[in-house]
Amino acid sequence: MPRTVPILPALLLAACTATGGSGAGYQFTITPVVPRNQDTLLSSLDRMDLVVDDGTKDPATYELTGLGTGDVSTFDQIPVLDGAVLELRGYIGNNLAAYGRTEAQTVDSGTLNVRVLLTAVDEFAELSPLPESLAFAAMAPGGDGRFLFFGGNGDGVYSSTAASATIYALDLAPADTDLLFSALDVAMPPRDDGGLGRICHSATAMTRGGHDQVGQILVAGGAGALMSEQDGTYSPDMSTITWSAFLFDPATDTVNPLSEAQALVQPRCGHTATELPNGDIVLVGGLGAGGPNYINVQDSVEIYDPVKGGFDYYTGDHTGPFLFHAAAALGDSGVLVCGGMKSGSTFSASGACDLVSASGTISAATALPDDVAVIHPAMAPLPDGRVLLAGGATPSGTSDLWGFPADVTNRAWIYDNGTWTETDSMSIPRAMHKMVALPDGDVLVVGGVDEISGFWNMDYGSAAAVPCAELFDAATERFAKIGDCDTKAGIGALPLPTALPAVALDPDFGVLVAGGLSPDERATNGVSLYVPTP
Repeated sequence: MPRTVPILPALLLAACTATGGSGAGYQFTITPVVPRNQDTLLSSLDRMDLVVDDGTKDPATYELTGLGTGDVSTFDQIPVLDGAVLELRGYIGNNLAAYGRTEAQTVDSGTLNVRVLLTAVDEFAELSPLPESLAFAAMAPGGDGRFLFFGGNGDGVYSSTAASATIYALDLAPADTDLLFSALDVAMPPRDDGGLGRICHSATAMTRGGHDQVGQILVAGGAGALMSEQDGTYSPDMSTITWSAFLFDPATDTVNPLSEAQALVQPRCGHTATELPNGDIVLVGGLGAGGPNYINVQDSVEIYDPVKGGFDYYTGDHTGPFLFHAAAALGDSGVLVCGGMKSGSTFSASGACDLVSASGTISAATALPDDVAVIHPAMAPLPDGRVLLAGGATPSGTSDLWGFPADVTNRAWIYDNGTWTETDSMSIPRAMHKMVALPDGDVLVVGGVDEISGFWNMDYGSAAAVPCAELFDAATERFAKIGDCDTKAGIGALPLPTALPAVALDPDFGVLVAGGLSPDERATNGVSLYVPTP
């Protein structure tokens, strides 16, 4: 059993006399909460600064004392807090080594007690595990350091355990004392078949476009299971794939199911979902509904219009179908979609790419070079409008429904104005990994598998799941490992090996990684947070 995450005593106590217009005095206590794998972080620091940023002028910085003694730091010039963000910045020498922040704080009198998650920068902080092991879940940021985790299944794609309908929440500001996801009172609504729980659905935070739904999360599609069991034998079963969708409001913890007229036109599961600059959300491909032993792969696109409050359905001159593919926003042009399967019956890889415009037009884009064909690569946008694609698996030898040996690659390419150029390779081969574009333009790469001896569909043979992570430097176009990485020993930056983890970015608080497929091809419960240097 994991040990309890420690909450440190109030080592940093700032007694403040406000100098704002009210002239009122107040006192506040900042209690740093450190992750389970960084419990010596405070003692390693040479200096800690408190930064007060009210967003109206240059932030004010105050050096805190008493890191080792618990002495009180007293300041007479900290103003009234009116929507100000408080930051802790820890230094070793002149180098920023630790960072934490609050949500907006307001106080002009009395006492304010604040818990701040303080983590080492550019490293993974290990948080308390999920209350249950879950794979094929979806996660999205809720704003102000809150993360929402939807559904999943402890048994992966199998139906031996029911898919979860639980919505878990983790609050990093103020930091929960145990850094633990907790179940909300509200659950996901039933699928259109009446069943509860979902796997392989999408959860997309609506952050752009200036519409009334900004701040909410769109959860779309999914299934109860992708395998059914009869007389001890499992078979593919797409009968629970759903067209239903709902909105979740993190501000009120409420669920709003979309009506049948607003929801997906086609059932889909395992699709990609990408938010465009105008606020629309583009869903591409995935598995479609079907009966036992029938695999239906979607070759269509649906775009959610938050102003209208519903989906529009599109097909076009595509190279699809789209399954085990990758997608990334291509500036204002739309979404670039690459790789995946050639069809739903041949189980062979594709190197084709398509461009889905903001208006729903689907057209062929430049294919990957050198006849490269990959299943489940990962893609992320770069800050200058280019797109990075890395990894994936290419079938080797004969492929069929139950045996799908494949070679996993560490190669990577950059798409720029219709041209693919090979760039630096990742430190290890990866497929079924996740990539996240960070606020500074770099790209974080987490998890995946580094070899495949055989897999079926969404199960992916995750016995070779890895706990490793790396960073792509957008300026130098080089990959670099984060921390140790020994795939055979299961040692890496992440607390546990995982393939297809749930990943979400809060640009102020970092990247959260949770759950995923474990090496025993079921689910894992690891949770970790990557905080880049601000």
